[in-house]
Amino acid sequence: MLIKVKVLTKSKKQQVIEKEKATNLENEKSSGFAFVLEVQVKAKPEQGKANQEVLTLLAKHFNISLDKLKIIKGHKTPNKIIKSFK
Repeated sequence: MLIKVKVLTKSKKQQVIEKEKATNLENEKSSGFAFVLEVQVKAKPEQGKANQEVLTLLAKHFNISLDKLKIIKGHKTPNKIIKSFK
């Protein structure tokens, strides 16, 4: 499953906001993403701290282990593509 994420760093609170969700398999195939999310984290975007916080929040949001998520694009930008391995 691919997840498109817009990260907002240095936020007052941490949260995951679902902007768009594929309601069925056809929607996921057309857009390429199962979810489009906005993730707000408290960490600054330095030394991978914000990326780690994003992955931790997403793992909690989807109720999966942290090792099932990987950033595949956007390691140094606010727009990321994250892959979930089931």
